[in-house]
Amino acid sequence: MSRSKLNITYLFLFMIPYLIAILLVASAYNALVLHWSNWWRLCVGGIVGATFLSALKLTIQRPLNLLVLQDAKSLVAFFGRFFLVRGNKRLVLFNFGLDFLLTIIGVFVIRTWFAQSLVMWGLIGWLIVAMFISTAIGSYVAYDVLSIDPDQH
Repeated sequence: MSRSKLNITYLFLFMIPYLIAILLVASAYNALVLHWSNWWRLCVGGIVGATFLSALKLTIQRPLNLLVLQDAKSLVAFFGRFFLVRGNKRLVLFNFGLDFLLTIIGVFVIRTWFAQSLVMWGLIGWLIVAMFISTAIGSYVAYDVLSIDPDQH
């Protein structure tokens, strides 16, 4: 796989969905909790969001490993190894802390940039559509690498 194709695949299959997942968690929090002036509630939301994002990262380990193996010296391999959390406890804890922080930032971004009525009645749906389109593009570009069909290789 060429380096540009690898970068496009990583962008559409992992980075954009990861950012959208953060915004989904933040939108769900803002839809459920009408005020976050209480730091305790915000921290609980951050922990729940980080747990969700950690579980999401566990499901992408195999396809991400396949992409990282394509070009070990690329930027994709560098950032991809950061998300390959299986077996490395320090990396798991660092990723959990980063997800916690990004969830809290996402809560503030969603609350600041979008009207409460949009958050309550439609933002999550639009984010899911964006995630679906992004993963469809990434899967299409990387079909030959991620396929388990033996005739493709």
